[in-house]
Amino acid sequence: MKAMFAARKMFSVLFTPNPIVIKELRQIVRSRYIVGILFLFLLVQLVATGIALLTTSTLSILNLDAALRAGREMFQILIVILTGACLLFIPSYTGHRLAMERNVSNMDLLFVTTIRPGAIIRGKLLAGMTITVLMFSATAPFMSFTYLLRGIDLPSIFVVLAFNFLVVIAAIELAMCLACVPASKPFKTLIGLAFTAGMITATTTLAVIESEMIDEGIGSQLRSWDFWQPALIVLGILVSISGFLHVFSISMISPSSSNRALPIRIYLAILWLIWGGVAIWAAIAESDADIIFAWLIPFIVLLSMGILAAISENPVPSNRIRRNIPKRRVFARVAFLFYTGPAGGIISNVLLVALTFCISVYCWSLIGHKAHYSSFEEVTEVMIRTPDLG
Repeated sequence: MKAMFAARKMFSVLFTPNPIVIKELRQIVRSRYIVGILFLFLLVQLVATGIALLTTSTLSILNLDAALRAGREMFQILIVILTGACLLFIPSYTGHRLAMERNVSNMDLLFVTTIRPGAIIRGKLLAGMTITVLMFSATAPFMSFTYLLRGIDLPSIFVVLAFNFLVVIAAIELAMCLACVPASKPFKTLIGLAFTAGMITATTTLAVIESEMIDEGIGSQLRSWDFWQPALIVLGILVSISGFLHVFSISMISPSSSNRALPIRIYLAILWLIWGGVAIWAAIAESDADIIFAWLIPFIVLLSMGILAAISENPVPSNRIRRNIPKRRVFARVAFLFYTGPAGGIISNVLLVALTFCISVYCWSLIGHKAHYSSFEEVTEVMIRTPDLG
């Protein structure tokens, strides 16, 4: 019976509409900022499409190769416009909305309701994703012209758009994480300016990467492992970063008396296990021990930052945290490493750093020795089989 009630509660929570999403969507409909950005976005795309079509019709008469590349060049222009609009406006809008509610002088649903911090962050994220889907839907009619003009295939269009969408989601998570930082208005203004400069740089970089993907015909490589291997790595990196920023944002807006460190430490431990297993498997499969460093360096940096964050935590746990500590000694000792407090945070991060170093050194020496030994055998075999020409 308890399991049935727990399952019923879980399904009711999953299928209950998030009030933050409803609130944000109503604000989006009434917002002149979003409507103005959408109309400006459509106008820019219409002008760019018209100029591209006129240029294409002129060049097609003079040069057949230019006519065959017309769809690709038009898609590159439209994807730059879409990337700039999504990265410059949507994360800024979402982060600004959350920062205004994070301000103590302007209390909103963040403080005056019993909505959980996770529901607040998920609601803000879903609202930002809704605006992103709206922008992608607005550009769909213009993208269809690029396929009709030839020079680009549908798989390439879908791959580039999916990659663009994941990057925008990660940017929204970063904006919300920065908005949750408890700081004064001047410091938040500096953070906003730095974030805007970073988004401008990211737009330029992403436009170059996507142009190279289109030029290489990324859609024609879907049946090859050479495509799926880097694609899965990039997908895993974006999902891991977005998940970490999501968990970190929830922890920052949680009450100070709650166990803020628990979700972050659990998420880092799971991430450490997953990426460690992937790095070791890839190093063994490729016989390249240097792949271990792709797991070693990022997690050493993250865990070192976790040690610094644990030092600044409250050394005396609140009554709310004490009530949630397991009663059994075994579970209590394990929970000590994950609960809020400088001692548990420092010990857990130091243990993970030591394990990371030990596993990396052992795997590197073992895999490197085997790779060196196999290469020496191959060289010896070639030398024996090769006749002496002297």
